[in-house]
Amino acid sequence: MKKLALLVTLFFGQLVFSQMTTTDVGATSQLVQQVSTSMKSLAQLQKTYKMMEDASKQIQNVNGYVQQAGHLKNIINTQKNAIKNANDILKISKTKKINLSGVTTNLQMISGSIKTVQALLQNGIFNMNDGERLSKLDAEYQKAKQADGKIKSALIRARFR
Repeated sequence: MKKLALLVTLFFGQLVFSQMTTTDVGATSQLVQQVSTSMKSLAQLQKTYKMMEDASKQIQNVNGYVQQAGHLKNIINTQKNAIKNANDILKISKTKKINLSGVTTNLQMISGSIKTVQALLQNGIFNMNDGERLSKLDAEYQKAKQADGKIKSALIRARFR
């Protein structure tokens, strides 16, 4: 019977291929270190990305402000020119009889334009993106330019009367 049990054990032993599980402690600790290092690198990369994203937003804001400053400079120069011309008409009107009602209306239009531009430049009054704000500045520039043109033509008519 012992021989039979030994023979059956040997027979089943050859049919069953089993392995004993082994654990490599060194490889496991190295893997833990690599995962830890990777997590630190990922955290640093996320911080760098956040910093770059913030810098990009600031650059976009600066670019928007630069464009707005260019439009604002044009509006201011046009308004200065219109006011200077209106002052010249006022000087001429002291010696000649001139109808100043059109000049007054155009100066009121410029004054309204100045108030609108100031409101546009204050963030939070109009919740606009830069493109919308620039188009409004363009519209105000066109109004100021039109008023300046009318005042210039009134100045020319006043000089040649």
